[in-house]
Order: sequence, then structure tokens, then C-alpha cells
Amino acid sequence: MKALVLTAALAVIQLVALNAQAQVFGVDDGGAARVERARQGKAAARNPQVSEGDPIPDARPRTSTDERAAARTRRAKAGAQAARGPQMGEGDPIPRPAPATSR
Repeated sequence: MKALVLTAALAVIQLVALNAQAQVFGVDDGGAARVERARQGKAAARNPQVSEGDPIPDARPRTSTDERAAARTRRAKAGAQAARGPQMGEGDPIPRPAPATSR
């Protein structure tokens, strides 16, 4: 029992010593580091971000209601014609028999 406690105590002492040794004590000023991070953040915010797109979109002329209505009727005609044909997933309405294979 004493050997088990002694072994566990030695392991714990080594872990505590390693953790204490790993801590770095420096003379870094927390305020200076905060100011530096704020400066870097402001500089990064000025640049365009990924997937942000064009911040100032190109100007496009307004489309009149008559032009929109004409485009809508063209799309409706094309859509109605496409709806009359066979749709995906419908398959062949008249299944064809597979060719017989000789064995």
C-alpha cells in the first residue's frame, strides 16, 4: 500500500513540476498587446472580406413593369410547354420487354 501511494505521489509531483516549469513569466504589457490586436483588427476590417462580394454594386437601369410582364409571359409559355412533356422520374409509360438471352 505504501509503495502504491509513494508511486502516485512521485507522479503527481512530477506533473506539478512540469506545469510550473511550462509557465512563462514575461515582462509583456497586457495593455500594449491589447492595443496591437485592436490595430490589427482595424486594419483587417478595412480590407474586403472573403465572400463579401462587391461592396458597391454596379448600377443597373430600372426595368419597367411592361418589360417585366413581357418576360413573365415568355417564361409562362416556355414553362407550360415543358410541363406537357415527360417529366423526370416518370419513366417510359409503355415498358418494353427486355431481349431474351439464350443460355
